[in-house]
Amino acid sequence: MPERFFRGLLRFAFRYRVLLLLVAAAVGVASTWLLRGVAFDANVLHLFPQRGKAVRAFHEYLEAFGSLDRLYVVFEAPADRSITEFEPEIERFVERLSALPEIASVDSGLEQPGQDWSYLLDRQLLLYGPDRIDAALSRFAGPELGRALEAARDRLTVPSSDIKAMVQLDPLGLLLDLRAHLTATGLPIGIAAGQRGYISADGGSRLVIAKPTQPPFDTAFARRLNTRVAEISGDLGPPLVVRQAGGYRVAAASEALIKKESVVNSVSSFMGILALVAVVFRSVRPLLVISLPIGLASLVTIATYGAFVPLSAASASSAAILFGLGVDNTLLLYLGYLEGRRAGLSAADAVARLGAAAVSVTIAFTTTAATFFGLLPIDLPALQDLGRIAGWGVLACGVFALLLFPALVPQRLRPGELRAIETPWLPRFVNRRRRIILIAAAVLTVVLGVASFDLKVTPTVQKLDSRAPDGDLEGEIAKRFQLPDDIVFVIAQGEALDPLLDAHARLAAALGSTADVGISSPAVLLPPEASQARTADRLARSGIDPVQFSRRLEDAAVRAGFRPQSFQPFVDRLPKLLDPNQRLTLEGYRANGLDGLLSHHIVRQDGRYLTVTYLYPRSPAALPAIAAAVDRVGFPLRLTGLTIVNAELEKGFLPAFLRGGIIGVAGVIVLLLLGFRNLRLTALSLVPVTLGSLWSAGVLALAGVELDLFSVFGVLMCIGIGVDYGVHVLHRRAQEPVRGMAIALTRTAPSILLAGTTTMIGFGSLIFSSYAPLQALGMVTVVTIIACLATSLLVLPALLGEP
Repeated sequence: MPERFFRGLLRFAFRYRVLLLLVAAAVGVASTWLLRGVAFDANVLHLFPQRGKAVRAFHEYLEAFGSLDRLYVVFEAPADRSITEFEPEIERFVERLSALPEIASVDSGLEQPGQDWSYLLDRQLLLYGPDRIDAALSRFAGPELGRALEAARDRLTVPSSDIKAMVQLDPLGLLLDLRAHLTATGLPIGIAAGQRGYISADGGSRLVIAKPTQPPFDTAFARRLNTRVAEISGDLGPPLVVRQAGGYRVAAASEALIKKESVVNSVSSFMGILALVAVVFRSVRPLLVISLPIGLASLVTIATYGAFVPLSAASASSAAILFGLGVDNTLLLYLGYLEGRRAGLSAADAVARLGAAAVSVTIAFTTTAATFFGLLPIDLPALQDLGRIAGWGVLACGVFALLLFPALVPQRLRPGELRAIETPWLPRFVNRRRRIILIAAAVLTVVLGVASFDLKVTPTVQKLDSRAPDGDLEGEIAKRFQLPDDIVFVIAQGEALDPLLDAHARLAAALGSTADVGISSPAVLLPPEASQARTADRLARSGIDPVQFSRRLEDAAVRAGFRPQSFQPFVDRLPKLLDPNQRLTLEGYRANGLDGLLSHHIVRQDGRYLTVTYLYPRSPAALPAIAAAVDRVGFPLRLTGLTIVNAELEKGFLPAFLRGGIIGVAGVIVLLLLGFRNLRLTALSLVPVTLGSLWSAGVLALAGVELDLFSVFGVLMCIGIGVDYGVHVLHRRAQEPVRGMAIALTRTAPSILLAGTTTMIGFGSLIFSSYAPLQALGMVTVVTIIACLATSLLVLPALLGEP
């Protein structure tokens, strides 16, 4: 029944070939028009896994606090000069940058207009908290007051107007003590500015951070912003070097790279396959027959899919994959057509005779599509994207091949075009070397099977990063400005801010005795209401009267050698400083232009607050202590960070791989059973791909190839690709009542070898991709295809012993 159906379908396509070609031309024109609207996805977050507690929390952190929506501008002085010599030029740049309509705010590391630090100075005692307030209040009386004034006098030995002003404003050293505490626990380590801005440790660079008005993955906005920043930078000129980094630079560069590679990979794959066809057939006429159906199917798939779903770095190279996967089956059909014409059949009868080959081709297309669709349940959006577009694309290739191939075959063939492409030596070789082949296969299976256990798989987020070279500057900035590269984040989210702050405060208390963990908590800059109330209550019970204390301070200052009224600025602040009714609030910070102090810790989005505590483990042993502390505090805290995400991914890797493998293999087996309707043939068709996959794993392990999450799951798609070769051999063998395997190896093996070569060309082009996961996928596929060709054309026939 299936063969009869396909004979009828092929006859129909041949009879109404003009109509089908007109429809194909219309579809091609429409797809070309749709292609103009294809969008490219430069959002790196869409390449990472989406599920998992730590993964979801990491996404939320990156979207709210990460560097994705920041613009970093680094100024570099010549090697023989200090960056401080270029302060006027940098400040002019900052002014022009701030004036751009695309920029919401600029942080130059210096005091900004509109910042009223008196708000914080008048409430600084609240930042001490209930555990440290007594130490601060002790400086207002007795020996501690005298020692504080002596320390202030020692600071004045350094001739500086800034130090003099600081002493007058803070004779008790409260600000110095508080500043040291905040630097250690209140602000992200490495993000504390000096008096001259964010200066690198060697004094040769300065960093300016800006927050644009739109997200970076609006690439049109990103390109416009990059152009304007480049124009401002160009006006500075040498010897000052200006470099730009951040999500906006990366997004624009990534989009350009994706576009370039989608074209380069597709064209190189297509041209390589066409060159192979031209060489084999010694004619250009087969190029149209073999390539047009697959080229049109690829165009329709990418144009239709890309019109609704932006193409990522992974899916943008799907055209190259489809060329390699589709052309091999049209090659099989064309060789079958030539065989029929050599037997004296008319064009119509030679096409109808391909019914059996069409069954084999349909099985090949559907099994390949099934393994691609088997990637969809895997929590890896990049792989899901590729599986979806390649799966539908392969099915489209099958439909277009069966409908357009009969409409395109040349009805009049020149004698040279009827040349038989056969391998009569292959069945003789297999028959003579059968024992050697089986022994060699057994040895290779054992040796490479053992070696495969050493195949290195690194299931980490970093391996999936698709950033262009422009993204490397961020890592350089982190090192230059001493930003820690191993940070753990504890985030919380809720409609009310105070419960979140309380949870962060309890976490800090739980980790307080852990010496090998650095803590940077929002509760230090903005203590919870209950903590502020306890601190204020202790301040009220201290009984310090501003008027009486000002007299004691004046007397103690004179005894310490200071002039009368030296500390009048501090005395003027005393009534507010000692007022227990004052509170620190997020609104107060914002109203006084100080919200930048909290922007690294607190963000409000869509009516909800997101808060984060930064933890800096100084040893691997600190991670269990951090996890235990977060568990003790419980909801609403969630632990995340690259280290935590990678651990979560590694834990879920094997179950996900087994799930994808079971789904893919089950789909292939069902389709094989439906195609062969024979359990023995189904089992035999799985032998080559099983051995081929095992051999390729061993070869990759011995070669020291390191697989990432993308390429290791890509191994699953090789099941559907590699099984096709054994299917074609067994299907042709079943058609021939006498010497079936010998005929299959003589007449079908060339098409299988050509099919494997075209697949290797299609996937091989990925090896030169700038996206590392695609490089590894290309390498894995090429090695696996070579192994599956060897097992299908040598081991399987030798195992059956029929040549």
